[in-house]
Amino acid sequence: MSTPATAPPQPDTGEQAPPVSPLTTKEGRRRYVEHETIPPKLLPATERAAL
Repeated sequence: MSTPATAPPQPDTGEQAPPVSPLTTKEGRRRYVEHETIPPKLLPATERAAL
């Protein structure tokens, strides 16, 4: 019997991930829909131009 693979640790981004719930349940779907994501910070024009 094999052992389940563990996920590598995720970097701490300072934002909280949505709770783990199956999307097939009403409660899980509600948590997924109500979770507010934080948009990524945009680079200033000078840093973008340097890319």
